[in-house]
Amino acid sequence: MKIYFLVFLLISCVACCNKPEKQSYFVARSVYNSDTTDNLDPVFYGDFNFILDDSHIYYFQHERKKLYCGNCDDSDANKPPFLGLTPDSLLKVESEDLLYFLNTLNLEDNKKLVIVFSPTDTIKNDGLHFIKNFFSDKRALVGIQKCTEESFFVYQAKRLNKAYNPRKIQWKHGFSESLPWDQKGMKKEEIDSFDFLN
Repeated sequence: MKIYFLVFLLISCVACCNKPEKQSYFVARSVYNSDTTDNLDPVFYGDFNFILDDSHIYYFQHERKKLYCGNCDDSDANKPPFLGLTPDSLLKVESEDLLYFLNTLNLEDNKKLVIVFSPTDTIKNDGLHFIKNFFSDKRALVGIQKCTEESFFVYQAKRLNKAYNPRKIQWKHGFSESLPWDQKGMKKEEIDSFDFLN
């Protein structure tokens, strides 16, 4: 009887030791996977954007402008642009479908910037590994950073299935230019069109 118990104990220990450890990625600041880009201007969104929490993957696409003008108009290059994202802008991708989903993306030559956002300081989602490997094989630049305010609030609304209205949010950091409904000369109908309720 004792021998069976010892064998069982030994097998249990070996099984526990061989279990792969879940890896975490700590997001201290924006990090890019290219050795040639030492001093990048602030980049807030890529052509392909992913938000990874501990167990979910959300995706949204953004049409980046080819040229940025940091001091044009009244814009502030150190703050993100307001994209007008809504909860419907985010597509939830199941972990088991991630590789299939990545293969459906249209990777044109001029669309090679990928941003992986995290709502926290740590990414524990295994999807990060797949995203980094997939895009590095396509010679794309992958940035990893914390969510912008806008992407965070939209992500929260999507995840919790709650209404989202950016006009009711007290934005802490602001945006590169004034919000559309704050611009002078807007008509009431135009202002009301910015109710992003899901």
